[in-house]
Amino acid sequence: METASVKILYNGKNISADISEHLLSLTYTDKTHGESDELEIELEDASKLWQFDWYPEKGAKITASIYDGHGKILECGTFQLDEIEQRGGIDGDFITFKCIAAGITQKVRTKNNSVHNQKTLREIANTIAARHGLTIAGNIENVTIGYMAQVKETDLHFLKRIAFEYGHVFSLRDNKIIFTNLFELESRGGVATISREDIVSYSITDKTADTYKSTRLKYHDPAQRKLVEWQQQEQNEAYSDVKGDSLELTGRAENVGQAQLKSKAALHNKNSRQQSGNISMPGHVLMMAGNNIELAGLGKLSGLYHIESSTHVVTRSGAYTTEGEIKRVGKISTSKQKPL
Repeated sequence: METASVKILYNGKNISADISEHLLSLTYTDKTHGESDELEIELEDASKLWQFDWYPEKGAKITASIYDGHGKILECGTFQLDEIEQRGGIDGDFITFKCIAAGITQKVRTKNNSVHNQKTLREIANTIAARHGLTIAGNIENVTIGYMAQVKETDLHFLKRIAFEYGHVFSLRDNKIIFTNLFELESRGGVATISREDIVSYSITDKTADTYKSTRLKYHDPAQRKLVEWQQQEQNEAYSDVKGDSLELTGRAENVGQAQLKSKAALHNKNSRQQSGNISMPGHVLMMAGNNIELAGLGKLSGLYHIESSTHVVTRSGAYTTEGEIKRVGKISTSKQKPL
């Protein structure tokens, strides 16, 4: 079992020592795309300090870090205290701080209606970011969208939808919306090799349903004044054994560039989940959403896996565990797949 310690700042002040004797667990959940990272701190309160003198301020800034037993640090980031839960029973009194990423305000979570005309994806992202005092970082495909409507969607959900439609993912950290090309992200090499012996438990499903060899998208080309059909073939060798025929796309496209981006993203979204599941293991600071890892010793299900989300838990005793939601995005050498 891995052991770890935590560092916690409250509105910039280091409260790690003050909180240590009360801390039951710290749970950090890291997500890849369009959702807020989360932090949860559970405390015992036999002395009633947290109910009175130390009762926290909603909206306070909390910064957390995890220090593993090998000199490595997981910087969880800065969060704002969103919810305080106080409970008690025959086993005592407890209080839990539930935090969301800084920048996820109530306004960001409010449903809106808006229309965007003749804007690039970056311009739409900048408009939304500016509305909430956020900034945009990362590379975004230079695609112009003639018309895009937001109807009763939160700004974050709307941006997630259109970003993913054009092959991008983003995360929100420290008041920045950081964009990454989906294909570039998932084609990176593994940051670590995880063998079967490293895993406490796992569950991976290998399916043929909802996987496709190609996509077809029909759209009206105003320049040619006719209906045009775009076909996209699966070219990633990791998905060479998909069984389905063609995925019929019903979305709107305004030109061949849009049709190509949308078709490629839709096909990848389906086929990249051919093998997917979850793993649980001793704490590992490189098990972060957005990273790729090599899983070895799982027979034909060995391979390069992309981490879609991860959860890191440190308990009062220092026990450190990690769970990850994963999907296979590539193959690894046959030597790594064989049992030791």
